[in-house]
Amino acid sequence: TKIVLGENPAMEINLVRARAFGSNYQGAVHGYPNQAIDATPKDAILQERLLEFIMEGKRWHDLRRMGDSYIFAYTAVKSSEAYKLLWPIDRNSLTNNRLLEQNPGYPKF
Repeated sequence: TKIVLGENPAMEINLVRARAFGSNYQGAVHGYPNQAIDATPKDAILQERLLEFIMEGKRWHDLRRMGDSYIFAYTAVKSSEAYKLLWPIDRNSLTNNRLLEQNPGYPKF
């Protein structure tokens, strides 16, 4: 949220890093913006969330929240396959609701 508002996310990132490193935390080494990943604040936040929630299934939602360019950069989906970011609407739903239109890139029934 802070990045969207143009604010500095240093305090929150440093709190997470300090907790993670414990007594080994050195602000001049580990603190934001002292690491290479910190050059882009969005990348720094994605990296911290990846490490913090590695087994909790949050990565896809984080990438979607950051935008399609992050999905293309961090997954096997290519920009030419952007339609794969949305699933096709099943035939039964399309039949039962004539106002629905199939998502782009999938055959229209």
